[in-house]
Amino acid sequence: MATVTKKAGTPPPKRRMGVKPLLTPETQKSICDDIRAGLPRENAAVRAKISRPTLQYWLAQGRLGREPYAEFLEEMDRAESDLMYEAMMGIRRAGMKVQGKDGQAVT
Repeated sequence: MATVTKKAGTPPPKRRMGVKPLLTPETQKSICDDIRAGLPRENAAVRAKISRPTLQYWLAQGRLGREPYAEFLEEMDRAESDLMYEAMMGIRRAGMKVQGKDGQAVT
């Protein structure tokens, strides 16, 4: 029996009527908060109980400009930028603490 592999961006199965969508404001906030805390995208999604294939589908739809996925993709990008900014500021603050008044390293 042949194994069938799915391509990235392949939509998950159609939702049944009356089933709540997975991408809710709460899910988006949870994932983005975890990214700001330092988790990679896929790990943040898993913590929010979102499968990797579903996340990849959402990201592919976002890249195509489809809502609400495009907004979600933008928020994820912002969260990653926030994380990088905070990390760089932490490095700068740490560097300032180990320099003396004359700018020389304190040992």
